[in-house]
Formats: sequence, C-alpha cells, structure tokens
Amino acid sequence: MITYQFINALSDAAPQSHLIASATCTHLPETALVAEMRESASIADTRFGCAPFARITLLPDALWQDSLTEGLLAALRPLLASPVSPELILDVTDIDDVVLAQVLRFLFNQAHRLSDLQLKKTCDSVRLERITALCLPEQQDRLAAIFRQQQAIAQGMVAARRLADIPSDRCHAAVCGGRGAKALCRLSCPAV
Repeated sequence: MITYQFINALSDAAPQSHLIASATCTHLPETALVAEMRESASIADTRFGCAPFARITLLPDALWQDSLTEGLLAALRPLLASPVSPELILDVTDIDDVVLAQVLRFLFNQAHRLSDLQLKKTCDSVRLERITALCLPEQQDRLAAIFRQQQAIAQGMVAARRLADIPSDRCHAAVCGGRGAKALCRLSCPAV
C-alpha cells in the first residue's frame, strides 16, 4: 500500500526523493539549475545536480489547474513509468482539487503493476511507496480528506484488479468467500 504524509518545507523531505512541482513553486531552492528549469515553457526534468533529490521535475503552471484535458496526468505517466525513487514529493500548494483527485488516484494505483502477476521474468525495479505532499499548514486539513478519499478509491481499484487476476480454477467459494474476502477487506479496512 502506498502511504502519504504532509510537509510544509522541502527541508522536511526524505533525501533522494523525486520532487514534482510547478515552475512557480516558491519552496524550490534558489540554484542556477532551478532558475534555468523555471525558464522552460514546457516540462523541465533533471536527475543530475539536483541533490538532495534524486530527480526534480518542474511542470508548467497551467497543467496544475487543467481539470478538463488531464494534462498533468499525461505529463506524469511517462515520468513515473520507471520511478527513480520510492519517495515522491508533490507540490500541492496551488493545484485544482479535481486535478489533485485525478493525480492522487493515478499515483495510489501505482501499487498494482502487471509485472505483479509474474507472467514473465522481470528485473526488480523501484516502486512508489510514499507520496509526500508539500503544502501550506492551513491547507493540510482540507488536503487530508482528499488524500484519504483517493487512497481508499485506489485501494478498491487495486483490490478489484487483484481479484480479477486470480485464475478461475483457484477462485471458488471457499477461497473467495473466506480468505479472499477477508484479504480484500483488509486492503481497504486495515483494522479487520
């Protein structure tokens, strides 16, 4: 299960994380590299010279407000196809709530991959384990509700895909009605 946390300053972020922010994010360090990346009118992405982060990605401000075309999702998909870090820092200080819900659902769904089926031999790659939301202190309560809701939705989606992946000869009343149902329930209700 992918977890999440909130921070109010980048100094609180885990080292070697992948930082994704808008080009006008005020929390970014004032370095020559960041200044050059801000000048780009499109996606600016680097894995070099960005310590203490493993990767810094700056995305155009318009994408953070575009709830109609899912532009932010389209920009994130190729970036997260092969994550460089299990920790992702997402700047949510100035993002539309609909766009945030779309992005969170996508990120929390990264918990399930086709390679989990082990149908072919694959090399172990980095998987997203935690989403760290960079926000203002006064935003945290409102954002916590959105994060909780999207995490629950994604857990249900992942559980449904995992259930669908069970071969039919192994899925019978004793398995799906007993242990399987409890396992699915545990995915969305850890207290069970």
